[in-house]
Amino acid sequence: MQKDIDAGNVKPGQYFVLKFDFSEVRPNPNLTEANETLIKFLNSSLEKFYGTYAAYLGRNFADLCQKIDSKEPNISLRWCAQSVQDAIKHDGRLAGIEGIYMLVDEYDAFANHYLELQQTTREPKIDWDGTAVGFTFKSFWSTVKSLSGDGLIQRIFITGISTLSLSNVGSGFNILSNVSFNAALSDLCGLTDSDVESALKNIDMDPVERNSSDFEMMLHFNGYHFCNTKQVTSVFCTETCLAYFHRLIQKEVPDLEDPPNSEISEDFLRIFASSAPAIADFEKASKCGIDGVFVPIEYKNFKAQLTLRDLVC
Repeated sequence: MQKDIDAGNVKPGQYFVLKFDFSEVRPNPNLTEANETLIKFLNSSLEKFYGTYAAYLGRNFADLCQKIDSKEPNISLRWCAQSVQDAIKHDGRLAGIEGIYMLVDEYDAFANHYLELQQTTREPKIDWDGTAVGFTFKSFWSTVKSLSGDGLIQRIFITGISTLSLSNVGSGFNILSNVSFNAALSDLCGLTDSDVESALKNIDMDPVERNSSDFEMMLHFNGYHFCNTKQVTSVFCTETCLAYFHRLIQKEVPDLEDPPNSEISEDFLRIFASSAPAIADFEKASKCGIDGVFVPIEYKNFKAQLTLRDLVC
């Protein structure tokens, strides 16, 4: 990944990094209030951006924030992108900067709370369809797509818990490449053996206990394989490993039976648990062959992304 701009040390190939972490947006059943929360979140992310890069954008922080639209954050985003392009064009210090690199974490964390469970064969939908919060969300992603097409946003990197298609829940944002199973990135979503070993060495414990902990973690937290074209080294679940390390540091017995996990929207889990395709896959994966080994799910049958219709078909 290209590096963020280092203040006072601008180098070619760097970017202005604009970050949005949707896990920070607290869902609200009141869609009017949910819209207000979403707008504040999007605009506050732009404020953080200005706080970081104001010195490079030809204006002070207060002046930049004056351009933030309190009702339509997509307008705020467009003005932000245009400000960056203007700064690069007119400031010789920024000659090597390529533009904006946009990082979006847990893009689905907010939207998953508004999935509507359909009991009929009608097309599933988002509860906010036709509402202000739905318009705000869709406008945001439509603007991201537009700015990317115009070259104002050079790169976009998006992560999420599920592979629910943005073109389905947000807008026609269909310009992405899914790299979830790219061999070169297979260890991006977990810890490697060397990561775990290095962490254990930094914890004050007896060598015998350290070896025992290494074995326990390998047994309970390893085995994640993020490549569908060839066999690659499996990785450990980062979150459960961090919880395990924390218990070791506190001189407590790690919880192996029921480790903490990421919180996923109950609405999404309800829909997923009632999905016939998902149930069939889980039933197959829970069966053992004659050798006692679990039957693997064939990667070729995995979808690169889901639509709401996929969950009920």
